[in-house]
Amino acid sequence: MSASGLSFAFAIAAGVLDVAADLASTKSNGFARRGWGALSIVLVLAAFALLAEAIKDMDLAVAYALLGATGNLRYGHLRPPFLRPEAETGRLAWTVTDFRRGPGASYRLTRLSVGA
Repeated sequence: MSASGLSFAFAIAAGVLDVAADLASTKSNGFARRGWGALSIVLVLAAFALLAEAIKDMDLAVAYALLGATGNLRYGHLRPPFLRPEAETGRLAWTVTDFRRGPGASYRLTRLSVGA
């Protein structure tokens, strides 16, 4: 894998870890469950460590766009059924952007993220 391909993979992996951190933070119930809270902090640190590796061979703006686009998959139609009950952040995102779920939700949110 080339250096740019590896940077791309690091940025996507950082986005996946960021989504996992968001889910762990939601499960922590405001950090009342300390195990979930600690996991969310560790996952965020790991996501930013991967992002730091990604920006060695990639523009920061591109890396953040990939991180954001990957994070938007959490609110799209690719979410597994056990994650469907919305977190507070999910309700806020739908209120602010007024997006509807459906087959094109991830696409619309990704376009919004990258400014297209």
